[in-house]
Amino acid sequence: MSSETSTSKVRLPATAKAMAGPPKPGEGGKPDMSDPADAGLQPWQFFVLAALGCATVMSPVDKDRGDVPRAVASVREVGDIAARHGVRLAVEFNSQCAQLNTLAAVREITTRAAHPHVGLLLDTYHLGRSGATLKQVEEVAPAEIAYVQFSDPPRTGLEPGKALDRLPPGQGSYTFREFFALLDAKGYTGFASYEAPNEAAWKRDPNDVAREALAATKAVLP
Repeated sequence: MSSETSTSKVRLPATAKAMAGPPKPGEGGKPDMSDPADAGLQPWQFFVLAALGCATVMSPVDKDRGDVPRAVASVREVGDIAARHGVRLAVEFNSQCAQLNTLAAVREITTRAAHPHVGLLLDTYHLGRSGATLKQVEEVAPAEIAYVQFSDPPRTGLEPGKALDRLPPGQGSYTFREFFALLDAKGYTGFASYEAPNEAAWKRDPNDVAREALAATKAVLP
């Protein structure tokens, strides 16, 4: 797995029109929040990100509920835009969302969309909080994985809707050694980034936080 990234995080659209270049003045669109995969990504962003050399575009899902067939169509549409610009979209489910809050739920969308320029973003925090098993992770084909993020969910004190409590590997409840072993077994050589928003960590020296996270990660590698 690589530890450095060439990525950018944006949000997935309900509908999209491919653009051959950067946006014209006034272009844009209002996201359709009835789509569970929609949170406001604009097509021109792919042009900008590709120009910056980003190979992967990360997208969270919408927090609310919506129509699955519409989400599937949306993923195909945005996958076509990603293909035109030579990037791949990594869709991340969120354990605190109303609908796309599990690995199974987001895999239903991406599997039905079956677009080569769309894959899954596996985040251990959301895998852990949603109760995803290692067997479910094992069932994900290597080609489905577009990106990996990791942090540890706390063992206690979890609050619905709160996700600013992420910890370095080994300080919470997730089975990192087994997870990373599965990625190795799949032959995953893509990026893996530490993403751990934590209000307590934000008050500390960022260099100390980074060193702690690096040491903790190395300690759980297989």
